[in-house]
Amino acid sequence: RFDGGDWIEFWGKYNRREGREYPDLYQDPYNRENVYWLSVEESPGLRMAEESGAMRHEECRRPLSYDHTQHFEEDGYFDRLGRMPEEGGDYWFWDRGMMGGHMREYACILRHPDTGSLRRPRVEVMLRGKTYSDHHVLLYFNDVLLGEAIWDGQALFRFVSDPETSYLMAAHLKDGENLLRLVLPGDERSAGPGDAVYLNWFEVTYPRLFRAHEDYIEFSPSEGPGAYRFSVEGFSSPDVEVYRKGVAHISGTVVEKVVQPEKEVSYRVRFEGVWERSKPKYVALARDRFLSPAGVELDTLGMLYGIEGADYVAIAPRAFIDGLEPLLEVRQAQGLRTVAVAVEDIYNDFGYGFPSPDAIKAFLEYAYRRWSPSPTFVLLAGDASWDYRNIHGRGGNLVPTFLVRTVKFGASASDYPYSLVDGDDTMPDLWVGRLPARTSEELGRMVGKIVEYEISPVRGPWRARALFIGGTGGVFRDQSEDLIREFLPEAWRASRLYLSPSGNPFFGGTERLVEILDEGASLVQFLGHGGGAIWSDAQLFRTGDVRRLRNRGKLPFVLSYTCFTGAFDSPTSSSLGEAFLKAEDGGAAAWLGATGLGWVWHDYYLAQSVLRTLFGGAGTLGGVVAEGKVDLLARRWGELVRDMLFLYNLLGDPATIWNPPGVSVRLKPPKPVRPGDRLEVEGEVGGASDGTVQAVLLDGADRVWAQGEFRMEGREFSDSLKVPDGMPLGMARLWAYASGERDGVGWVPVAVGIDYIAVEMRPERLAFGDTMEVRAWVYLHEGRPERVVCVFPEFGDSIEMKGVDGVYKALWKASHPGKVRFYVSAEGGARSEEFSFFVGRGPELMPTLVHVSGDSVEVLVENRGDLPSREVQAELFLDTLRAPLGNVAVPSLASLRDGPYRRASARLRFPLPKIEALGFKRVFLRLGGRWFQLPLSLTAVLITPEEGTGRWISFGDFSFRVAGGTVRKPVTVSVRSEEISRNPLQPDLFPVLGAAYRLVPQDAAGIPGMGEVRFVAPGVGSDASVFRLDEGWGVWVRLPTRRSGDTLSAPLARFGTFAVLRSSDRTPPEIEVHVPGGPGFASLRTEVSVRIRDGNGVNPHLPLEASLDDERITQVLFPDRPEDPRDVMVVVPLETSPGGHILTLKAHDCNGNIARKEIRLTVHGDFKVKGVGNYPNPFTTYTIFTYTLSGRAKEVSLRVYTTSGRLIWRFPQPGDPLPLDDFARPVADPGYHEVLWDGRDIRGNEVANGLYFCVLKAISSDGEE
Repeated sequence: RFDGGDWIEFWGKYNRREGREYPDLYQDPYNRENVYWLSVEESPGLRMAEESGAMRHEECRRPLSYDHTQHFEEDGYFDRLGRMPEEGGDYWFWDRGMMGGHMREYACILRHPDTGSLRRPRVEVMLRGKTYSDHHVLLYFNDVLLGEAIWDGQALFRFVSDPETSYLMAAHLKDGENLLRLVLPGDERSAGPGDAVYLNWFEVTYPRLFRAHEDYIEFSPSEGPGAYRFSVEGFSSPDVEVYRKGVAHISGTVVEKVVQPEKEVSYRVRFEGVWERSKPKYVALARDRFLSPAGVELDTLGMLYGIEGADYVAIAPRAFIDGLEPLLEVRQAQGLRTVAVAVEDIYNDFGYGFPSPDAIKAFLEYAYRRWSPSPTFVLLAGDASWDYRNIHGRGGNLVPTFLVRTVKFGASASDYPYSLVDGDDTMPDLWVGRLPARTSEELGRMVGKIVEYEISPVRGPWRARALFIGGTGGVFRDQSEDLIREFLPEAWRASRLYLSPSGNPFFGGTERLVEILDEGASLVQFLGHGGGAIWSDAQLFRTGDVRRLRNRGKLPFVLSYTCFTGAFDSPTSSSLGEAFLKAEDGGAAAWLGATGLGWVWHDYYLAQSVLRTLFGGAGTLGGVVAEGKVDLLARRWGELVRDMLFLYNLLGDPATIWNPPGVSVRLKPPKPVRPGDRLEVEGEVGGASDGTVQAVLLDGADRVWAQGEFRMEGREFSDSLKVPDGMPLGMARLWAYASGERDGVGWVPVAVGIDYIAVEMRPERLAFGDTMEVRAWVYLHEGRPERVVCVFPEFGDSIEMKGVDGVYKALWKASHPGKVRFYVSAEGGARSEEFSFFVGRGPELMPTLVHVSGDSVEVLVENRGDLPSREVQAELFLDTLRAPLGNVAVPSLASLRDGPYRRASARLRFPLPKIEALGFKRVFLRLGGRWFQLPLSLTAVLITPEEGTGRWISFGDFSFRVAGGTVRKPVTVSVRSEEISRNPLQPDLFPVLGAAYRLVPQDAAGIPGMGEVRFVAPGVGSDASVFRLDEGWGVWVRLPTRRSGDTLSAPLARFGTFAVLRSSDRTPPEIEVHVPGGPGFASLRTEVSVRIRDGNGVNPHLPLEASLDDERITQVLFPDRPEDPRDVMVVVPLETSPGGHILTLKAHDCNGNIARKEIRLTVHGDFKVKGVGNYPNPFTTYTIFTYTLSGRAKEVSLRVYTTSGRLIWRFPQPGDPLPLDDFARPVADPGYHEVLWDGRDIRGNEVANGLYFCVLKAISSDGEE
């Protein structure tokens, strides 16, 4: 139990980057703090074992020093490394770097070097090029040349001095400050003054004396396996503890007082250790050097595993969760199943408590694969920072992002990896957006604007207006015009603002831009140059200008195709995109922008794809961005295309509905007019009534010449506008916006002073095979046309139109899907403008995914067409067409073009027959009248409570079966084949087959896995057996194996990885036992430390069997992950009675070898003090008092008196909290003790010759003396 005054003692370390995937990344890039979990369980937890350090070997090494490695690193400067050739690494460096023709020195402190040692130091220096050219560096340590480094570019250079050839000797080292000097000569072997290099870190490995610094030292033996006697000096107190790191406390050490010539008193600790199979690592320290955790927090693990499904996942700091509630209510009202998750819970459940983007992605992968429904939308609510560890102290890393390498800019922030949760491709599986808020107030402002944007937007013509901004230079203007012409719906109005003044009617600056934004635009696109906080062409718009906006209620979706304006990872400033989202009186509803470099043409390619999906019916802003990137991938390729995917991130809610005016406004084509005439405005509104209509007359340059507002009578409206006298002749446009219950837009061309042909087509939405009616009104200033034709130039086809009452009509059947162009021509030269429309493919049901789910084959069917589908029947066949697995109705499905929250897919489930052979199969699916052949990877099987697997399941040369009654609920188990190689921890094991097989349950809860595994292994010898891999310990464990011909079988007691291995190991493990006080003086309650060693590993599945007097002791635990599975320490708790006892121990190794050991214990009931004496007696310089305690004492003291009764010496000294004997054991512990007296009195003076008396006083726990 854990009582007041007790404590938990463990070996802790800071959070280092494990492994060497990136050799320059020594520290964890996300967090320096380590996390340890403490839980309350029914059974006793692990205890640190006791290992004897008593000096009992006559022949042993006595080293004077050991090889010590000291790491030196400072993170003072961050560089994105735009030309770094590797994918990932360290972006933090010591300082801003060194230039050619200069040098820099870096001080480091080395403690207690053994300057007399012949072992040479080794210096390792991690460098990286800062500039892109050639580098030349000379390296010195304490003025001794180590060597030189020559390389080029921003690549790494790992310099390691060679002890065999280096001039650096141990004698050159100093106890204290030493200097590493880097010299960049700037010579012809480099880029001269343009040479620039970073220092990341360096390490010095040197012979260090066994001397503690500030009462602390870590060390290991350096000379190879064997017995060692260590003597460590330099402690300021005799209260010294020694540990084998992470394994055991070392008992039996001897602490000695050392008096220096300067009469300074220190203490040394001496003990013995044995290096057998793995090098031991020790730490010795004074008790007052023990540390406490930086913090302790109460938490409950597994909170997120109880979530069953959600369409919409919001991830935010716990303090932000309440602020998301208004947005979640809107999403729920729209039919989405929502969940808000604290990022702190994600770190705990999926990151072992460590904050990192990897933990968030692991959570999303889990949700995508396990939830039903699986998420579609992911909102990250909180800012991010490239300063993950808050080195600069600015904070802001609330929901971290990834840093990805990009061309010429380097590490750029990207949320796109969060969308990639299924497979290794770069196709988005989730729609991700971010609200980059740093405070609850900022988050509330963003949430409020999104809710207002969707629930109560200000109605007006702005909702069908798009603003296109082109930067300086003709290319951005031309790109914008191309995008307007190709993608902007004809009913929309395009506002333009271009920054090239030459002959440009749309030239403008900041003031004009603020005016247009305040008037309102549903879509704003910028193509040009940018700089993070600015649209920088002509200094057009800065973050400070955002405060001038007053467009609240008329917020745009901003597409910013330029550099850095979507960056959200700066710890010190906001990008333009962040400023638009944070603005109080306006700004933007959402922002798509780059976190790194923009590229003139690849930005344009992405703009094409995004507009294609935006006006193609993607529905939500997350869908627009994700599908736009898919469209880009389908049309382009290359490294810059990849950058576009990762650089452009959505700042906003991905579930925000893109909801422009949706109803149609049909305007009657007017007759041609002349300046000064009145223009008749007539039409009807579909889906709206009793509202108003705003009509605008625009010329060919989209300039306004006349406008008016009319009342609707039901759905119809009729009025007129005066055509101004100065209006230019030519084709103009009458544009109308209707606002009622719903709003909509429409337009018709108007001929001002010229002949004109007006055209109308019905229906507006056309599918392959449908028939379209084209109507034309031909207005000529003189006469009537004799012949009117409708021309389709792509097909070389024309249809003569028949006129009735001045209206000409023709019918055309859609024989080709896709975009179709046509125009109407009248005899005499009059011709309409060219029209285009899209012929949809009609409904098109496609199977997109087939996989096994439990006892079913699940097929995902999507309507990839352009129109809704009707209900059809589906049949599925496995391998052959003999008999279907089942017949399932596919319900009517909406088109993917029909917008958000419409059911455009269905999951079909067919019963899976009992299959004995797993692997790749063919399935045939009949959807209505169409057939599809699909591959099915059948690598899983369903285990039921009643039948188990019901049969043997084979996969290659491996098979298994599970008995009925094994599981409590149906569970799917998958089978994977994995390559196998020799395990360096088990030198006597050799793989027989080329593969191992892994059984992975979908849900491991309550699955003991009782059954059998079987291998077909022709020609294997008698020394081959079936083994199972213990992933925690990293060792193969032999299973009881039966042989029948070429078949090897073994019981399946738990799932995992199985293989056939040969073993030549016949040696049982070794058992060492340490009893506090010794076997002859065991306490009534004690803990016995047992060390088990085996060259091929201790068996983790068969813990140490311990019994006392033939009664089994059940509370014996193995560690989950030992430091070395070949050398394991365990603790056996004992509760005994006075008298003699036999402790029996039984240990197993991984190959089935067994070791047994018996220890006879003597437990004393009554408290007794025996063997009191001293030797030598008489003495000249010192004497040793000895005594033996039969049990633990409450207090022990020794006092020396003169014959007259005067006290001259006592032990322990007053105030000593934990007095130790000469074996470094507490003086009150049971067993044998020695205490040395050097013949000096309390003041340190030598006593006179003569007779003295020693009194030993021991008090038991119940007060007995």
